Amino acid sequence: MLLLAKGAELNPTLLTRLHDRGVRDLIVDEDFLAAISKPDAVPVRDDAGPREPVPVAARRRLPPDALIHEITRPAGPFTPERERAARARRDALDAGLSNLFAGVDALVAGDAAAGAAVARGRGGRTLSRRIDGQGLRTLSVQSVADLCADFDLFTIVGLARPVPHAAAGEEDAGEQAAREKHAGAGERGEPNEAPSLRPRTFARVREHAVRTAHLALTIGAVAGLRRWELEQLAMGCLVHDAGMLRVDPTLWNGPHRLDRAAFAAVAEHPRHTLELLRGAVGVPAGARAVAVQIHERADGSGYPFRLRDGRVHRLARLAAVADAYCGMTADRPYRPALSSHDAVRVLAADAVRGRFDPAAVRAFLEAVGVFPPGTEVALSDGRCGRVIAADRNRPAGPRVELWDPFENRFTGEILDLAARTADVACVLGWSDRARVVSAGKPLSRRAPRA
Repeated sequence: MLLLAKGAELNPTLLTRLHDRGVRDLIVDEDFLAAISKPDAVPVRDDAGPREPVPVAARRRLPPDALIHEITRPAGPFTPERERAARARRDALDAGLSNLFAGVDALVAGDAAAGAAVARGRGGRTLSRRIDGQGLRTLSVQSVADLCADFDLFTIVGLARPVPHAAAGEEDAGEQAAREKHAGAGERGEPNEAPSLRPRTFARVREHAVRTAHLALTIGAVAGLRRWELEQLAMGCLVHDAGMLRVDPTLWNGPHRLDRAAFAAVAEHPRHTLELLRGAVGVPAGARAVAVQIHERADGSGYPFRLRDGRVHRLARLAAVADAYCGMTADRPYRPALSSHDAVRVLAADAVRGRFDPAAVRAFLEAVGVFPPGTEVALSDGRCGRVIAADRNRPAGPRVELWDPFENRFTGEILDLAARTADVACVLGWSDRARVVSAGKPLSRRAPRA
């Protein structure tokens, strides 16, 4: 047996030398195997105009091969074309994930009563489908390419609040494909499986997965992850709630908080996700760890295994912060969404209490700041706008694109609050812009501290 140094490059020259020495088989770590055997990365779209590097925190020492060293962003103001392109990329990811989930049967064959029993863990049947590992890998590679294409808008579009779910009875493309598959099986005389999930349930799982993946990639890039690590992080985030498709939707779509029994059933969904990933080709260990451990907490209060910080994968610790933020800033049947600023305050407080890895929360604050991108803010000089990027060295001093209340549009003018030209006075809702600016008075009330 011959041991190679960790990180040794398996190039043709080395392989020839090994062959000459009689070596016929190589054992490669699974994570590195995914990195060296992945398909060619999707090329980054080269937007017209100059580009500039994405700044990093001065005190953070990043590996020389961290992807953020390679990322540049379009210089100058945001344009409608840039925003449309960023939203189109996000929509493409959403559509790809919808098709991926359409191939996953939520429950096994049988009538509704038997399916509900399986969802609550009282049945002995198993899932009848597995996640398409190669399809998931393609989506993760594309996600990282989208991050590189326009770093700031990738974050803003990814953090956008979910749109209201389709009305009862309406279906999106993924739901329709799943329903037609079930109907076709019945017409061919095959055992008909359980009907597809309700569109609202399907959409909620998919929306949360896409938002979590976007935010996790932003955090991971700022934390200094390499390209292959970011791809694994994206893979895990995109499917981390796939196991919810096996949980009875009535348990977690009701207007009340979960009782103990319902929470115990819902807390099993990471195990269901692990079952969906079992046997999936091309899903490395890091991605599986993210999918299964994303709900674990550093103090051992998470689920499903109640692991403490030292036993939770590094990528999963980063993903946990993104998942918690996206969950808090989305509407739930039993509560309205928190504002982005309030969600940041909750995360910071939970980090102090030991629930989250402090390094992961620090990377989150460097990535999105105290006022995450997309947040509507009023400034101390009476103007208002939206945050477009955080300052890595001054989280409370973001870059803000100003709003023109008379033309009812963003002007493209960027104000860098890190230069202390103004301060954030308060966080706004969409309906507050014109009211604040038309008052014509500088605001002196400072934003609450995180």
